[in-house]
Amino acid sequence: MSSKVKAFFAVVGVLPVITAVAVFVMAPLLVAQSPSAQFWITDLGTLLGDLHSCAFSINNRGQIVGNSYTVYGEGHAVLWENGSIRDLGMLPGDDFSEACDINNRGQIVGNGWTPTGERHAVLWENGTITDLGNLSTARGINDRGQIIGASPTPTGQHRAVLWENGTITYLGNLGGYTEALDINNSGQIVGYSSNLDGKCHAVLWEKGTITDLGMLPGDDFSEAYGINNRGQIMGRSGMMGGGGHEGHAVLWEKGTITRLDTLIMHTYGGVAFGINNRGQIVFESTTSTGGHAVIWEKGTVTDLGMVPGAAGLSCAFGINDLGQVVGWSTSTGGHAVIWTR
Repeated sequence: MSSKVKAFFAVVGVLPVITAVAVFVMAPLLVAQSPSAQFWITDLGTLLGDLHSCAFSINNRGQIVGNSYTVYGEGHAVLWENGSIRDLGMLPGDDFSEACDINNRGQIVGNGWTPTGERHAVLWENGTITDLGNLSTARGINDRGQIIGASPTPTGQHRAVLWENGTITYLGNLGGYTEALDINNSGQIVGYSSNLDGKCHAVLWEKGTITDLGMLPGDDFSEAYGINNRGQIMGRSGMMGGGGHEGHAVLWEKGTITRLDTLIMHTYGGVAFGINNRGQIVFESTTSTGGHAVIWEKGTVTDLGMVPGAAGLSCAFGINDLGQVVGWSTSTGGHAVIWTR
């Protein structure tokens, strides 16, 4: 969904539109137990008539956001809440939307696309959609309403940005393109930046300064996906090859990088994986039988399992402070799921 670069905008685009909201009662299609018998898996279902869905984020109120897809691949940003699924709608002229993150105030950020592939970062709040700017991408929002993602500069460079109080701030880089993927309530932002050699480095932006977080010895790329309010950062570190799609899951804490067991971590584009304020981390671990949703806590890795009949695939994307995990598991087409201990 590439698009042409548009001129720089100094102020967040404000195009409030009342959403056309459709609500469908959702009964869990399936409840099962994980292989470790520690978690229950609940299928969250889809919008009426859709075949696929995926959950990306859950807040401490149990509100879940993600996408529901038709057989034709048309995506609708959705909110699961109190046993129902709601279509969040999209900007006029768009034909695809995705919801990436939700904070504890219920504010939701994500993206929309026009039929010609032009992307818009958007904010859903109190039944209204706000356009954050053409060709931009929104990835995360904290409880202060600060939003992070990426937007092109006037010269067309892909740069990480912060939206706050109606203004956009471009974040520093290591010489190349940047992407911001998560923000905590202190305003610390994590993501990655390429250097002049084109290699990605996990970075932390804090108080106007960018810090290279480094990588495991012998590796040549790293990316940071999540940060909690304690400043713990999770991501991956690996060697380029095969498209650079795999690396070992890692934790950065107090200046030290720690490899999380021997797990190989797979990624899904710009979607961030989760870490909560208890230091629990969730992601997908690639095994010989496919990708498995896992949770890492206190040095132990637990396979979260998948819905019965799944084709050997599952992935965890978000976790709240109650330890509830959301993600995706293959069933008929693949459905959003929640794992509850």
